[in-house]
Amino acid sequence: LNRANQTYVFSVLLSDEIVPEAIFYGTIIPLLSYYCVKKFIIDPYAEREKEKKNQKARQENATRLSKLKKEAEAAIRLMTETYRRINEIESEKSGLVIVKALYGKSEIVANYVNCDEIEPSAEVINVSIPIQCLVKDSMLTLTEASKAFLPGFYDPCLGEKKE
Repeated sequence: LNRANQTYVFSVLLSDEIVPEAIFYGTIIPLLSYYCVKKFIIDPYAEREKEKKNQKARQENATRLSKLKKEAEAAIRLMTETYRRINEIESEKSGLVIVKALYGKSEIVANYVNCDEIEPSAEVINVSIPIQCLVKDSMLTLTEASKAFLPGFYDPCLGEKKE
């Protein structure tokens, strides 16, 4: 420990000699104890607290989320004719046809890739129509910005930390 011009040295003596038991009890046991406490007590507690925080955020954002969902559904209804036209044009020229596009948490999206129906309570939305409407000349151009601001999209995980 250094403080100004003074140096303090503290020597911790575990044993007078190099004894394997002293090394074991002085290093391995504390490390294993720390690992076990962290793995079985601290990490589960932190995970529960994180889940409580996410649940609270979901409750606080429920009305805002339902409003965003209604706006997105209205935008999709307005896009249906454009979707049909673009889909028909792309199909005729063997261009880019979006079969299925999902938006939400990556872990949850993976569960719905092969499903036809998505639960209304799931944190995943089907964005096939809005994505197909973004196709022009068999090219889909997306920016690096959040997709939640695109027409027909909304953030189904509102208030949660994103990857």
